[in-house]
Formats: sequence, structure tokens, C-alpha cells
Amino acid sequence: MQILRAIAAQAPEWTITHAESLRDQGLVVTGMLESGYTPLEIRHALVSQRLPDPLRTTVAAIVSRRLRDLPREGSGQRHSAVWTIALFPRGKFM
Repeated sequence: MQILRAIAAQAPEWTITHAESLRDQGLVVTGMLESGYTPLEIRHALVSQRLPDPLRTTVAAIVSRRLRDLPREGSGQRHSAVWTIALFPRGKFM
């Protein structure tokens, strides 16, 4: 969650305002860090492209999609159950 807050502090348009969404995306980021991604890789994946203009969805939805579009494992090649749980909370598998 600290990475998401740091991004929002530097670029307020990236602020996730809904507490549950922030928690969910924080769990995803935690899982990604545990699987080998670096904070810099995560930050780049999120903010290397601008937010759509006009914004037709929430920032949380855009963050979720960009994280989900990354390969399953980071540069460390370790898998994390936390990431899987965070991506598919409450048994909502795609």
C-alpha cells in the first residue's frame, strides 16, 4: 500500500479514494513484491502511461487492470499465494 500512497503523493491524480479498493490493490502490490517485482517495476507499470482523458472509470479500476496485465511473476521468479488471493478475492475467479 505504501507504493500506491507514494505514487499518489507525487501525482495526486493517481489517488485511490475508496478504502476497500486501496486495501485490495495494496494486497495485489504486496503479492507482487513477494513474487519478485521491485517497487520501481510496479510504479513504472502504473504511471508509465497517463490516465485516460476523459476518465471514464475509477483510478482503482485502472490500477487493477494495469497490475493484472503484468506477467504473473516478477524478475525474482517467485510465486505468491497472496497475489493470487488479492487478484481473485472472495473466490471470484475469472
